[in-house]
Amino acid sequence: MKTLRWAALAALTLASPAAMAGDLGPPSVSVYGAIGIGPGNIAIQQNSTANFAGVLQVGPGATTSIQQTGQHNAAVVGQVGDGSSATVLQNGGRNRALVRQLGQFGQALLGQIGQDNGARVVQFGPNNLAGIGQSGPWNRATLRQHPW
Repeated sequence: MKTLRWAALAALTLASPAAMAGDLGPPSVSVYGAIGIGPGNIAIQQNSTANFAGVLQVGPGATTSIQQTGQHNAAVVGQVGDGSSATVLQNGGRNRALVRQLGQFGQALLGQIGQDNGARVVQFGPNNLAGIGQSGPWNRATLRQHPW
């Protein structure tokens, strides 16, 4: 009976989309969280599958840079303070990115390469700058800027 269970599990594994894409290795997961108060820089780089990076920064001049390669990754950045900057670059499919900024003179840049990715930027405050670039099919993007 155990042999039949293992055979069924192997058949399902080989029929999965990940297996068909040629990725038969076990996925690895990493979770990073960072909190910064005052001006400072946070940089996170992840190269794998199903990663999560979360950053919260409070204070003027805060900078965040997140780079993720792989699929099913997520990046979330929250910044409160004037002159904050956030950059998220994702290469792979089914990735998600969210940047929220509160303050003036903030900058947010999101770039995604791959299919079925989602990006969202929300900024509250005057004189903010934001951009989203995506390459690939079935991608979605939302950019909202509010004066206060």
